[in-house]
Amino acid sequence: MYSILTEPLDKKDILMTRIKRPIEDFIIKRYLKRVGENKNVH
Repeated sequence: MYSILTEPLDKKDILMTRIKRPIEDFIIKRYLKRVGENKNVH
């Protein structure tokens, strides 16, 4: 999984990024936890 970091286009974009970042972090941590669990099963 790769993340692409870019500069915000305008000030509105900065606000949206700050709102979405915790949600993205939660999803990534959950995904990595599940992938780790599946590796231990095989």
